[in-house]
Amino acid sequence: KCSLNEGGYHSLPKLTFPGGMLLGCSAGFLNAVKIKGSHCALKSGIVAAESVYEALTSGENAEEKTVATMGEVDPEEGPKEITEYANAMEKSWVYDELKEVRNCHDAFSKWGVGGGLLYTGIAAHITKGKEPWTLSSPVGSNSDGLKTDAKATKPAKEFEPIDY
Repeated sequence: KCSLNEGGYHSLPKLTFPGGMLLGCSAGFLNAVKIKGSHCALKSGIVAAESVYEALTSGENAEEKTVATMGEVDPEEGPKEITEYANAMEKSWVYDELKEVRNCHDAFSKWGVGGGLLYTGIAAHITKGKEPWTLSSPVGSNSDGLKTDAKATKPAKEFEPIDY
């Protein structure tokens, strides 16, 4: 079996946490319409590297305190959350590309194969994500009334294990 981590604009999680970041397919940076994600994964790696470098080399005496200069990690320094990565990703072409096709997956859920194909063709080639609406997902919903994948996820104990 082969499966894709579809991800997409509506499924993007919080990208940073103390000491780490989510990049590439683990963050859901896959354009499912194009079935392409490597270019988005590469871009997220580039943006992450730039964000980490900026965080390590900014601030008072930062150049003298870097691992490259000192040769070791400062044991007094705890893990940092580099939130600039998330901000930079939101400004990148990756978010623009995912936003263009944000409704395509939900179009298939809402209108089936025929309607989904028709909507996706129009959204991908004519409106290019500029339609003034966002289709709602058929499952799960948060306090804002927005549909989320997390709200639709059921506990593992409700499913039979898959024998690979």
